[in-house]
Amino acid sequence: WAEAAPALEKIVAETPDRVPAVEALAQIRERQNRLADAISLRQKLYALRQPTAPELVRLGQMAMDVEDTTLAIQSFEAARATQTDAFKNDLELGVLYLASKRFEDARAALDRVPASHPAYAMALFKRAQVSVLLKEPDQQARIEKARQRADATTRVLIERERLFQGLRTN
Repeated sequence: WAEAAPALEKIVAETPDRVPAVEALAQIRERQNRLADAISLRQKLYALRQPTAPELVRLGQMAMDVEDTTLAIQSFEAARATQTDAFKNDLELGVLYLASKRFEDARAALDRVPASHPAYAMALFKRAQVSVLLKEPDQQARIEKARQRADATTRVLIERERLFQGLRTN
């Protein structure tokens, strides 16, 4: 694939609407960890053809990696709109909404994360944060549930979370 990059660059420069070449070059850029370039190429690709839900999820993940919250939210929302119940990235979407101070949306997304999710402890932690920020009446119960279901990572985060200071439960 590394040897194909120069040829694909030339093809894309000469015929920017050649879907297979744009797609292949985007894949190469992703493998090279040139995520900003890969994102740009994927956006060009998705202007040429309709992306699948998994492709939108991957674009959202790459956007998160380069800290492009707006694009990440747009990508995950578009994937969710097409996947509906099959969408498995509500935790990521909730975290992005939280970072964007869209607390109501964060609450809804985090509430959709199932207890069977491998990062459910993180979802509970993030949901407790949202609860405090929204001044929900059950915020202490949410903090306690996050503590009870904490893993090694979230246990430390919970103990250090300034939002939870003064709201400690026994």
